[in-house]
Amino acid sequence: LDQLQKDELEQYQYIFRKEGYLYTVFGDMVQHLENLNSYKVIFLTRDPRDILVSEYFSLRYSHPTPSLLSNKNQLFSERQQLAKTLPIDEFVLKDGDRLKLSYDNYNKFLIDKHKNIHLTSYENMMKNFPEWLDKILNYCELTLPPDTKHQLIHNHTHRTPIKENKRSHLRKATPGDYKNKLNPKTI
Repeated sequence: LDQLQKDELEQYQYIFRKEGYLYTVFGDMVQHLENLNSYKVIFLTRDPRDILVSEYFSLRYSHPTPSLLSNKNQLFSERQQLAKTLPIDEFVLKDGDRLKLSYDNYNKFLIDKHKNIHLTSYENMMKNFPEWLDKILNYCELTLPPDTKHQLIHNHTHRTPIKENKRSHLRKATPGDYKNKLNPKTI
């Protein structure tokens, strides 16, 4: 959904229902969504430097290329080729404008326009998952049975890698890793 233009998104309006849940990346579609004020929106953001580093490793080592029929294939393939041919610092500098545009769109079409957004971060989630989860549940006016909540916390803790694996989708999960991967000039 995050790559769809306004005319393409119209055919998917049925997924934006008054009740239920939708988990998706907003991406470029954020400017085309109507009636966002009638939804509870959780906006999870992340330090853009870490996003770019993570994308570099994902494109280069772990993410499969989308189907040729997918609307994401061409853009993904182009970015994957960049990641495979450029050193990480060059990739980050080249890809940074694309990410900045997404952040600008989030500010312009989501954060500045809609007040019913729970803004949180990947860094908060990783630093203190139980507190982060409580805030999400509270915002959504949801309660979990204690054993389910305990299981979510347990899963989060045990899913976090002990050491880096560049071929895994969950490569390192360490906020601020850009400091270890990028040159100071790039940062």
